[in-house]
Amino acid sequence: MPPQPQMQKKDFSEECLFFVSVAECDGILRLGFKEIVVGNATPIWYNLIRQGLVQEDIFSFWLNRDPQAIDGGEIVFGGVDKRHFKGQHTYALITQKGYWQFEMGEFLIGYQSTGFCEAGCAAIIDSRTSLIAGPTAIVTEINHAIGAEGIYVPYMPDVTFTIVDKHFTLTPKEYVLKTGEGIATVCLSGFLEIYSWGFITLYLTMGIYYADCELVDVEFMYVAK
Repeated sequence: MPPQPQMQKKDFSEECLFFVSVAECDGILRLGFKEIVVGNATPIWYNLIRQGLVQEDIFSFWLNRDPQAIDGGEIVFGGVDKRHFKGQHTYALITQKGYWQFEMGEFLIGYQSTGFCEAGCAAIIDSRTSLIAGPTAIVTEINHAIGAEGIYVPYMPDVTFTIVDKHFTLTPKEYVLKTGEGIATVCLSGFLEIYSWGFITLYLTMGIYYADCELVDVEFMYVAK
């Protein structure tokens, strides 16, 4: 095997947040923009580009939704893995550097407009947040509309996010989380209220749609089944 490129002069800091502290955690690899980095550190992604260690200025995610699979997912620095997606790219321009933030259009429940994002909503793609997080008022209405108070998956509606005039749909099986087994199984809504959140975090979509990030845009593609 040929020698692998090595990154030079990179400082790392460890952090385990409350929502991941219940599991083993070695730290968080931050891939956001330098505008939100603490302590003026240079993000690892910037160093990879500056040192010429990647073929393209892209990193991409594939998250495996099969809990029995050996591979839980994959991150590719410098390109995409074509085994994990199909169809054409959908490009969403970055609207504000910090998180990977872009403009999201209308949000539909059961293919009917909710009106929540008629004028557009700020959304981010974030591999750190394990649910679809959003402002309390909006998420409360979403959970009521999908029947999250008494979850029964066969009767729940699809939900659809509009990104660059294209629809990205999640079925109830894709946005309802199951924990436990047998009679101990508990079903939870994948929509999480965060009081101070001013935008919608689309983590769960990353298990259904392949996502890759450039410094100017975020791209979404259908995950290959």
